[in-house]
Amino acid sequence: MKRALQSILQFKSVFFFLVGALTLAGTTASAQENIIANGDFSTGDLTSWATYFADFAGVSGTVSAEDSVASITGITGAGQEVWHVQLYQDLTSDQLASLELDSTYLISFDARAGTEGRSLRMFFGESEPTVVIREKTFSLTTEMATYTAKVALSSKNAGTKLAFEMGLSNDDVFIDNVSITKTEPEVFTLPVTFESADLDYALTDFGGNSSSVVADPTDATNTVAQTVKPATAQVWAGTTIGPASGFATAIPFTASATKMSARVWSPIAGATILMKVEDSNDANIYVEMDATITEAETWETLVFDVTQQREGTAAVNFDNTYDKASIFLDYGNQGTAHTFYWDDVVFGEGETSTSTEQDGATIPSEYALNQNYPNPFNPSTTIEFSMPQANFVTLEVYNMVGQKVATLVEGTRQAGVHTVSFDASTLSSGTYLYRMQAGDQMLMQKMTLIK
Repeated sequence: MKRALQSILQFKSVFFFLVGALTLAGTTASAQENIIANGDFSTGDLTSWATYFADFAGVSGTVSAEDSVASITGITGAGQEVWHVQLYQDLTSDQLASLELDSTYLISFDARAGTEGRSLRMFFGESEPTVVIREKTFSLTTEMATYTAKVALSSKNAGTKLAFEMGLSNDDVFIDNVSITKTEPEVFTLPVTFESADLDYALTDFGGNSSSVVADPTDATNTVAQTVKPATAQVWAGTTIGPASGFATAIPFTASATKMSARVWSPIAGATILMKVEDSNDANIYVEMDATITEAETWETLVFDVTQQREGTAAVNFDNTYDKASIFLDYGNQGTAHTFYWDDVVFGEGETSTSTEQDGATIPSEYALNQNYPNPFNPSTTIEFSMPQANFVTLEVYNMVGQKVATLVEGTRQAGVHTVSFDASTLSSGTYLYRMQAGDQMLMQKMTLIK
């Protein structure tokens, strides 16, 4: 009898433990509830939503919520500006209060279009004045599909909204199941090229900056980061490359591998570009490096050396961990509403080029991948390749068992001769293959690392 009573008590303890665990799980789940009101349009109307058609530009259309789907149909006069047609939700004070700064959120929605390839831009930010927290353009299909974008929330103010902008086409659009929920940050590592379809490049702004991932204004086939430094931005406004938690792996600085680089397009010459690397777990461990823009309105590769720290700041200690990087554009000056673009943040000296648009350079007659120099090398070498026309190109390094060990170039490059530095400090001695692919052209060479 006593043993039976003990069994009953043990069962009750386990039962109440499970109930408690389920209750806690339910509490956690509720904390992740959708920030968006009426995101599934189950009310059968557009409650909490608003629409905009640029009637001043002759744009009109119809929006309804039949069958619990937002339908934007009968559009006429579109094709001038993407923001001329909008379905949007202004976040209330309660919705804003539920958003946590320095957290990552997943924006998700289902959508389809009346025509294959119809574009839709998702905008999350403030409209007056325009402050982009996150924007992303999607190409819709005629089948309902789910589209997502991650947001590293660095600011929230009255006037923040989530908008779907559709003003570049008259084709119908159907939207459903819109949500904003808290999620884990997207973690990546160098090189950062903004070209991977498998990554959602969330950028973390501070000091008043506004950054997003957009098409390169000089080459629509290339994807880059855009940073606006508004008039209200601090002199120290910057952008962390990725989440506040830093990269997935530390930047492998050593006494013989001290450089990293980034390509920057600046609207003004003379701007100071500062790169800060730090320990994501200890804000007191950092190195600051700077470089100066020499020419306005052109892409320039800037090299940052951790052994050449900015005057008055701490020197590098190779025993420390540096797993977080932030870029500061026009550092030291108050914001003036200038827009900067940046791309290809890599470990090493990055890529330089002589294109057909520079210095009257001769156009190469064919694709070529030259032998690296020096070869053999330890630990750095330079690889040169030529392109007879602009194209999307990748340059990757593989070991002899076919494992990719580095991506040196991934993006659109202009016709011309390009050079890229490869630092193999973290690799073992041996023979490696480097492969270039541009369109249907694939070229490969061997190189030897001797330590």
